[in-house]
Amino acid sequence: MHRLEVRPRAASDNRSGTVLVITAVGLLSIVGMMGIALDTGLMLGRYRQAYNAADAAALAAAQALIQNESVGEANSAGERFVTGYNNLNGATVSIRIPPSSGPYAGDTNFAEAIVSNPSETRLMQALGAGGTNQLKARAVAGHEETKAKAGVIALNPAVTPGIGSTGQGMLSVNGIVITNSLGGGVDQNGAVVDGLNGNGASVTGQGVIRAGKVKVAGGVNSPAGFIPWDAATTNHLECRNPIYSDPLRRLRTPNVTNGVNPTSRGLLKVASSGANVTAQPGIYSSIEISSGTVTLNPGIYVIRGGQLRITGGNVTARGCMFYLTALDYDPYTGLPDVNDGETQAALGNSTVNGVTITSIATMSGITDPTSPFCGMLIYMRRNNSSQVEITGNCNEDQMTGTVYAKWSQLKLSGQGVMNVQFCVGNVRWSGNSSMTIDCNGRNIGRARVTFLVE
Repeated sequence: MHRLEVRPRAASDNRSGTVLVITAVGLLSIVGMMGIALDTGLMLGRYRQAYNAADAAALAAAQALIQNESVGEANSAGERFVTGYNNLNGATVSIRIPPSSGPYAGDTNFAEAIVSNPSETRLMQALGAGGTNQLKARAVAGHEETKAKAGVIALNPAVTPGIGSTGQGMLSVNGIVITNSLGGGVDQNGAVVDGLNGNGASVTGQGVIRAGKVKVAGGVNSPAGFIPWDAATTNHLECRNPIYSDPLRRLRTPNVTNGVNPTSRGLLKVASSGANVTAQPGIYSSIEISSGTVTLNPGIYVIRGGQLRITGGNVTARGCMFYLTALDYDPYTGLPDVNDGETQAALGNSTVNGVTITSIATMSGITDPTSPFCGMLIYMRRNNSSQVEITGNCNEDQMTGTVYAKWSQLKLSGQGVMNVQFCVGNVRWSGNSSMTIDCNGRNIGRARVTFLVE
């Protein structure tokens, strides 16, 4: 006879189902925590993007205020820096001039930017939670007048590169280098910067640009080509900057009321090694010196339709400013130069020429502190885009002052030290030696500059 034996279920059999349930719940909790951590990280990243974009938008809007642009144009500038230069295509931008809240509410010298950046909680959404969040960031920027500390300012946003270096040499700037060029490339961290064909700033060959800070509206070809003035300095390269306003845009046009001698002096041309010439301020058709000894007495030298060309000789021009303009310039009224605006305009058939200095010359700008041109050495009529070329060896204090050529290309080479501030359209530096630009303590232009306050 068979006997049916019934045995009690082992305790382990009861626990196995319980363990599976606990394990499943635990895994779900772990996945949930991972989802929260990952989504929180993504949200923080998106918030940082929105925060940086708000800073850029506020600065761009404040810059538009400096340039007397409308609120609509300021809005467009802010949106451009958010969607274009910070790649936040899904973000919305609100520019308020003046700010609607905070300590600067109602002050028309300040602009408020609010950026709303969508962020999806992707992993949590897959688990049936979360969704799309709107991350908001706010920034306020304003402007004030201050003395520019820039040694080189390249104003033209449409030329690439704004500053370019070729060769094996080092261009050192004891101060700030600013370029408005909207060329693309990469930023200081190697991230891609979209922009015009070419780079905002570039260094090719084995050379470098050394400066206290390099501020680029667009990008660079390689961050390694830009090194700090002081080896201990960090964050010396900044890309995606707002357009920098012309610090000398309010500089008056020379005429008889502010120092011009209307006497017509004709052509000053010295080419004989035995020549010994002393020249006086006035209106010249051209100044061309290739030999001899030439002294230019202090004052304003207006060159109407011609060029300033110093390629040799022993030249001394202390306390002088050279103003290069077209044939139709009127020294009594400053017309038509006084009508030159912030945008480049063609001069039609009016003859204009540029500057070539390829020899050692001792030159310094206007020293009269009551003159509106104090510190100015070379002043190109704003619509005169002729090239400025300076080549040669300079000792400290041999060339001092500000070179202002709003739409011109500065072609720079040689070695030594120049105590000069260059405010030009764009810069090309070349050579295998080292040149230093040091404008510290010199008379330079004053500008309204933007800054963040909130």
